[in-house]
Amino acid sequence: MTQQPVKIAFTYMDGLPAGDDEAVAELMKAYASLPRENLQYTVSLLMRAAVGWERTGRTDYLTCLAEDALVTTRLRRDPEVDRALRNAPTKPAAPGDTVNVTEMLRDRGLL
Repeated sequence: MTQQPVKIAFTYMDGLPAGDDEAVAELMKAYASLPRENLQYTVSLLMRAAVGWERTGRTDYLTCLAEDALVTTRLRRDPEVDRALRNAPTKPAAPGDTVNVTEMLRDRGLL
């Protein structure tokens, strides 16, 4: 009979920042003022990534979610970007109202 590896609880994994880690606390500030529907959407993305991984074994769902969450959260810390996201129309912008996302991310040091 083969020995099954012992599962380590998420909060005890080597290298995982503590709940009160300064970088984590700074990122969490962006979530403090989000409307409930945004928080529910965020949790829905987490659950979709988890179920996708469970069904397929593809860890890239989790990696992609982590990368996207960091970029989005860091963008939301910028008051100008946060205000623009909160005031964004619910329908797509006209072609003249678009921005080059790569340039915007690079300007903010996120690429």
